[in-house]
Amino acid sequence: STQHHRCGLVAIWRCSGDRSLGFQATTVIIMPGAVLIVLALIGFPVVVGLSTAGLAALIGFFLQKDADKRHAGSELIDTNI
Repeated sequence: STQHHRCGLVAIWRCSGDRSLGFQATTVIIMPGAVLIVLALIGFPVVVGLSTAGLAALIGFFLQKDADKRHAGSELIDTNI
C-alpha cells in the first residue's frame, strides 16, 4: 500500500520500481525535431547579427584602405581625427 500511495503523490514518476526519469524526460527524447526548431529560432538571429557585423567591419576596412590610397597626397588627411 505504501508503493501505491507514493505513486499517487508523484504522478510523473513511473511506479514500476525502476529508476527511470519518467514521462517528462521521455517526451523530450521523443521530440528532437521540436528541440532543434527552438534552437534554430534562437540561434538564427545571433548568427545573422554576428555575420553582418563581420561583413560591415570587412567592408569598412577595405573602403578605408581605398580612401587612403586615393587621397594620399591631400592636405585634408591631416585634419582627420
